[in-house]
Amino acid sequence: MKGKCIHFDGIVTLEMVPVGSYKGYEFFKLKKDRDVYATKYLLHDEHFFPVMSVHDDKFMDEMKRYIDGNFPEMRQALMEAKEKTLTGPRPIMGMADYLGRREETLQHIAQLHEDWKRQDEERLAKAEAKKKEDEKQARKALRNAEKTFSRGDKISGDAFVSLCDKYGVVLPLRTRGWCMRSLITISPDSYKGYGRSNAVFRYAGKLKDAIENKIAA
Repeated sequence: MKGKCIHFDGIVTLEMVPVGSYKGYEFFKLKKDRDVYATKYLLHDEHFFPVMSVHDDKFMDEMKRYIDGNFPEMRQALMEAKEKTLTGPRPIMGMADYLGRREETLQHIAQLHEDWKRQDEERLAKAEAKKKEDEKQARKALRNAEKTFSRGDKISGDAFVSLCDKYGVVLPLRTRGWCMRSLITISPDSYKGYGRSNAVFRYAGKLKDAIENKIAA
């Protein structure tokens, strides 16, 4: 039989086949849908309302359990649940058409899109502000590390690599990799790290000279 199905995008006339009935409730699914987990529909007021997606072999047992249990009347509960979507984030346009509330629902959807756009803009603005603040703090930390190193005190391995980049002290790939993985702290005359590097002091000296030349200039 053909029937009017309540779908997200509106009311669609489709061919339906019965899957069972119980105590005056009649359930169907789409004829073209061969999936055993296909959505099942309740026939009400000459319209087919989606109920749930569950295996064909278990669906009627689920419905009988609900109908016989101490639950709200199924038709009423289903109508209330579908109607609530009209003011939620995913309105069912088929329900809006069934209730004669399409224009109202379209206005709600337009407002949703405006709200989502504003939220995205606010999120991006916060992310950009955080990025700028992080960059500001990173520059401040690097300046402090520069002063600390020029005094002959220890700085972190990450700060050492960043300062080398800033002052054009080119670290060979092997040395750079060791600094990033293993160097904990370093000063112009000592370092602490996992393992040893024969070359790191050479570049520490070059960095110290570069910083002093900048200060002198």
